[in-house]
Amino acid sequence: MRPRAGQLVRAVASVIASAALAVPLMGASAPPPLSWEVRPVTTSVGQRAAFVMQVRAGGESTDAITVTNLSETALSLDFAAADAFTNKTGQLTLNAPDKPSRFAGKWIMPQVRTAVIPARSSINVPFTVKVPDNAQPGDYVAGVMASKPQRQTGADGQEVVVESRVATRVYLRVPGKITPQLTVTALAVRRDAPWWDFLDGRVEMNATVTNTGNARMDSAIAATFSGPFGIVLGSTASEKLPQLLPGDSFRLSSVGGSAAGLLVATGIGAPGFISANVELNARVSDGADAVRVETRTTIMAIPWVPLAAFAMIAIAVAVWLVCARMRRRSARSVAESRM
Repeated sequence: MRPRAGQLVRAVASVIASAALAVPLMGASAPPPLSWEVRPVTTSVGQRAAFVMQVRAGGESTDAITVTNLSETALSLDFAAADAFTNKTGQLTLNAPDKPSRFAGKWIMPQVRTAVIPARSSINVPFTVKVPDNAQPGDYVAGVMASKPQRQTGADGQEVVVESRVATRVYLRVPGKITPQLTVTALAVRRDAPWWDFLDGRVEMNATVTNTGNARMDSAIAATFSGPFGIVLGSTASEKLPQLLPGDSFRLSSVGGSAAGLLVATGIGAPGFISANVELNARVSDGADAVRVETRTTIMAIPWVPLAAFAMIAIAVAVWLVCARMRRRSARSVAESRM
């Protein structure tokens, strides 16, 4: 349903990074540009790219973010946290404001909810992580963010609330049994070539990779295509996948998907059938725990031109044999009638 003129519409622009810049969307009567960045507070070790924490179930820990106002005017910002997830394009993003956090985003509590930061100045905002007693072991990812809602009026006179959010990542592990595991599902393979081209074709593979364990996983995937008697027809290059958080999935699609053209091999003939052997090699993001997953599927790849040629030759030979047999019978009949 399209909003009426003057009706408020809420939009969200989110960035999750170790340090990022936010510039709210501009309308016809937009206020002066406001920008800010969020990063982990600098420690004696130096600048951190993200928070990496280990907190047991029932325990708590504290840290802080540094928020810098890059604008020429004072800036009022709200502070909160939200769960992170891997979206369809493989980017790490935050839950929308209307989707409540269930894990680390819920456990992280900034000690300041709102603050006014003078122009070209920075402040530190402490936060506390309180892990529930019943939290399951494994990896959790969230973002601690500074956000700014602004009312803007577009060229059509419609008033819009644009909320810009900038966050820094929090990688949280609850110690216990870590079970790295990935699965490959919805595997589909097809050969794309004109019906007459049985020597050269394009083979495309689609699949969904899901993190079914409780650890962050980095992985790479490749496929090998073979024909009868295991003869290798071709293979794809090993492609690195986005980091998958526990419970997240990523769809590999060679046609119109989020990773267009990812798993494709060319120069593949049509030997009757093609078997695709998919190999997924992964490891825990903060360690060397190795996971290897293999799955296989087979499709028909009929060489229509050779089959048609063979059929025509077979028919011609059959007709010739029938005609030859009929001629021999006719010759015998004539010979017998002369006796």
